Amino acid sequence: MNDASPPSVAAQVAALPQLPMKALWSLWDQHFPRRPPHPNRPYLISRLAYKLQEAVYGGLPLETRTRLANIGQRTSKIRAQRTSGVYLAPGHCIAARIRRQGIPRDRDPRRSV
Repeated sequence: MNDASPPSVAAQVAALPQLPMKALWSLWDQHFPRRPPHPNRPYLISRLAYKLQEAVYGGLPLETRTRLANIGQRTSKIRAQRTSGVYLAPGHCIAARIRRQGIPRDRDPRRSV
């Protein structure tokens, strides 16, 4: 009888640190849509280990993921900036833009006072 069953998840995870970077990138490309912006070997190994286990045992339930996201938002020292949605480049001159659009001076929003 041929015992060619794939290695267990534990064996696959244990083998990750010994794999060459080329093999790690190959696995990464199978499990993720794009490569990380600042990769390093420990990061690749930890994320691949999670993905290998997730494929076999399943991921976290939605309730747990939502709870962790909420905890992160409440306790994070990085606060999201709330903006008006209008983004002007430094040095942008609204008056010049108004003049280029040909808005009459009497309808100029700057002179509404």
